[in-house]
Amino acid sequence: NGGEPIFHFYFGTHEAEKVPIRSAFCLHVELCIKPEVRDAFLEVIENNQKGSNSDVEPLCLQYVYGENKDTPNTFVFHEE
Repeated sequence: NGGEPIFHFYFGTHEAEKVPIRSAFCLHVELCIKPEVRDAFLEVIENNQKGSNSDVEPLCLQYVYGENKDTPNTFVFHEE
């Protein structure tokens, strides 16, 4: 009972990077936030990304996020 696929485009501030193929568990999350908490939310996720992509979380292979270009305050996160 398929239909037409739905595509969303996201904008992120990270640089694209090629990485070797590897086994990993992935977490892919979409969050919709209230506009009044946007600034605080962005600060928290930027700090989260810094911690995840450093030696603090050595098993984290990648943590990236972006905002939906068509739906403001809707973010997608991908962590391996």
